[in-house]
Amino acid sequence: MSVTCIDPWSRSLRARSFQPEADPSGDAEGVSTAVGSDEPPTASDGAIQRQPPRPALLVAIRDDAVRSWLRTVIEAEGYEVLEASTEHAARRVLGQAQIDTVLLDVRFRAEGSHPLLEMMRCRAPRVPVLLVASGPDMAIAVDAAQEGMLEVVRFPVARRSLMWAVHRALHQKILTDRNRLLESEILLYKDRLEKAVRFRTAELSKNQVRLERTLEATIQAMALAVEARDPFTAGHQRRVAHLATSIACCLGFKKDSREMIKTAGSVHDLGKIAVPSEILTKPGRLSEAEFGLIRTHAERGWEILLPVEFPWPVAEVVRQHHECLDGSGYPRGLVGADILPEARVLAVADVTEAILSHRPYRAALGYEAARCALMSGRGRRYDADAVDACIQLLDNGYVFPEPDPMQRMPMMECKPKSNLVAYGFSGGKYS
Repeated sequence: MSVTCIDPWSRSLRARSFQPEADPSGDAEGVSTAVGSDEPPTASDGAIQRQPPRPALLVAIRDDAVRSWLRTVIEAEGYEVLEASTEHAARRVLGQAQIDTVLLDVRFRAEGSHPLLEMMRCRAPRVPVLLVASGPDMAIAVDAAQEGMLEVVRFPVARRSLMWAVHRALHQKILTDRNRLLESEILLYKDRLEKAVRFRTAELSKNQVRLERTLEATIQAMALAVEARDPFTAGHQRRVAHLATSIACCLGFKKDSREMIKTAGSVHDLGKIAVPSEILTKPGRLSEAEFGLIRTHAERGWEILLPVEFPWPVAEVVRQHHECLDGSGYPRGLVGADILPEARVLAVADVTEAILSHRPYRAALGYEAARCALMSGRGRRYDADAVDACIQLLDNGYVFPEPDPMQRMPMMECKPKSNLVAYGFSGGKYS
């Protein structure tokens, strides 16, 4: 072990290493001089410096002469020394006093073990131990030192060498105590930080739930605003959102994509607010000019939703829900991969719901008409994967739930098809 030590024979350096601390109370009682210093304590700004406790060493040596000599040398350096001539006495001292370093007689070792050393490893593992051995006992001492990573002091020993060993042991004790204190502080800080994180996480979760509820209520309010102007198609947006989300489940879309489809589907006709209600509720066929006004609702919906900070590009999905793969859709005539996957799903759900529901100018056309329209446009106008998933749902008995499918009703189950790979609808990408 390599450590930096202060020269034990330099009184000025020793006194400087144990710098006294200022007494905040200003009480002068019990003040003693600094270790190794011949100067009395001085007052500075009304505070009297106080000497810290002296390090305590236990000298557990059988030989009275050796023990007495060690005590004399160590006490001369300003340290407190406690003695023990037997193993039992050493145990008693270790149990009653706070010891910083132990000088241990290697002859306490018996039958290949050292009971006192083993006891210290269990009860006081951070207290350094110096094994004191004479010539005949050096082999035993070296073995013990290798087992416990201790330092061996060979007796007789020079005063300087002895004090260097003592100072190294005390320095190791100081570092060990500091590390222990830092570990305690780190554990305390970690515990407080974990509690703060748990509390903050719980608060964020509550806020997240409130925001989700607020968002859902806002979306429903916008949908109702559209339906109020066109009572003949009331519930159209909610039914489209439910069917589109069911199709997305069949295609293996991720949860975020499904939520985006559900949200966009609930407000995909929001732009019809800008269309005169007379046109929306007209029982007969629309003129070219009137239909031109209807076609603007996708762009108007995008303009209304664009400032809203949704977690997903809802506004763009609403803008694209009338686009077709072959470029014949509106408002921008996008082609193929330029159309968002979520918008392709929404387009299939929108046309399906329109065919299966009543309109001001006609009655519902029925399942066969919807199937025929989807298959005629499959892969040309509508995404093939979305068409296959939609038809599979209808074949399995899908019906539009009432009264309100937005209240987290279960999606209709269907098994993903093996050929759902066109235009990026692969299970690996969206699962």
